Amino acid sequence: KNILTIPISRTRLFMSKLILLLIWILFLTMFAWGLTLIFGVIGQFQGLSAAVLMTAFKEYIVG
Repeated sequence: KNILTIPISRTRLFMSKLILLLIWILFLTMFAWGLTLIFGVIGQFQGLSAAVLMTAFKEYIVG
């Protein structure tokens, strides 16, 4: 049975869904980081500094 009207393989469809999921997760993570930064600046959190943010961001990127 055809999944779509255009002829693509199931593997290609599955891979495109996984890539889209990865992009969505990265977008939501960056959005959450942005909100944290904005609310941290507005709330003037004491522990919030550029060094702390860069260290945490590096740990997120590296794993």
